[in-house]
Amino acid sequence: MTANASRVAQPVDVDTETLRNAIKGEYKEVAEHPGKGFHFHTGRRLTKIVGYQEFRRSRCPPLSCAWWPDCSSTGS
Repeated sequence: MTANASRVAQPVDVDTETLRNAIKGEYKEVAEHPGKGFHFHTGRRLTKIVGYQEFRRSRCPPLSCAWWPDCSSTGS
């Protein structure tokens, strides 16, 4: 939905298959090129932003997410 001049939501024609493939492509890009830098947060930094409790973040083995940007064993 999108807002028109009267601020009423209007249907938007979206090709869901194209959207789904674009999202998959972004996930693949993060996995294959973690140091590239993206327009969204990833790794431990994201877990902090979305409110994961420290004890949950610290339980993640360092090697299980070491490939994520901003991810380190220090929990920073």
